[in-house]
Amino acid sequence: YLNLGFERGKYYVMSDKQNPRLQEFFDPFSPKILAMRQPFRDNATEARLLSVSPHETTNPNIPIILPEEYYVRMQQLRNSLALFTLHHFNEVQGNHMVSFDSLDVEPRLRQLAMPLSIVCQLWPEGARLFREYLSRRQDEVRKVRSLSWEGSLVNLICGIAAGDTELDPEFAGYYDSITGQIQAVTPTMVARMVKSSPKMVTQTLASVGFEVEWRWIDVDRGGQKAKKRTRAYCIPDARTWAEVISRYYHAENAETPWEAPDVLKSHRFVRVPGAVLSVPCVTSSPGNSGHKTVGTLGTRYSTRQEDDDDEPDYPCSVCGAESWRHGNDGWMCTGCRASPEGEVLSSANLSGGDPL
Repeated sequence: YLNLGFERGKYYVMSDKQNPRLQEFFDPFSPKILAMRQPFRDNATEARLLSVSPHETTNPNIPIILPEEYYVRMQQLRNSLALFTLHHFNEVQGNHMVSFDSLDVEPRLRQLAMPLSIVCQLWPEGARLFREYLSRRQDEVRKVRSLSWEGSLVNLICGIAAGDTELDPEFAGYYDSITGQIQAVTPTMVARMVKSSPKMVTQTLASVGFEVEWRWIDVDRGGQKAKKRTRAYCIPDARTWAEVISRYYHAENAETPWEAPDVLKSHRFVRVPGAVLSVPCVTSSPGNSGHKTVGTLGTRYSTRQEDDDDEPDYPCSVCGAESWRHGNDGWMCTGCRASPEGEVLSSANLSGGDPL
């Protein structure tokens, strides 16, 4: 009813509980005013509303028991509003809406606000007040999301990456001895802080845009530097980071970190949406019957090197598969064709030939 009711022609069908063969059709398109004691538990539904939280009055001039005069004045006010609407009905153009593109609010909130903005044609000074309300409402929506399970994990990772969250002593070796910055944010590190399993934490973060990759870090073991290979959370590109931060990040009196921390950038991190790494071109092989196939070879900068005779004993860092097969060029993942060194071969068929 709420999810479909903002657009005309979006009917939904319900079966009669007494007679399931009888179908009832409903048209939910209409303005809706909901009186609730608390916000919706579903964050998606709450984000589809323009919410106002009233407060208990402290005006001593308002009597506890409303007199008869109150209902008379209330009826007069309703009549005045109805008369105002009739007098100015033709002065309001339904397609003259404010876009609110300059505001840092999500599209769903702008979609709700634009139909109401037609009132600003008769009340121009109200546009500024409405913009201020939308900014506050967007902050409220982010705050509610930040308190969810997904939002709590996102804000925790941001705090660890920024150095604002203190880790357990067992992870002291993950800090760089020179810069003092954390070298990797691992699933075990986050799971220990939220008293959960690494698998559950990883599945939740993967649903919002995080990935896991293998990294080599420098750790201090008995006063000596040593290399350690560990799994670390990362972000693949700037667009994904912007989406995650705009939806889940919230901090009182703090600037939004629109630039991803270096520790959370993956090895193939790209800043421009849609950009690709600079890679050499592979020429078409002879004997392909005139079909031209262009291949690109992208390197993931993995530091792990394997002997060609030994099958890798760890999952693929690209797709997570644990099965490998040996070809002319060495071991290759059966799922995404990635090599243990992190090279991924992709091809684009330009004229109908068989792909590589």
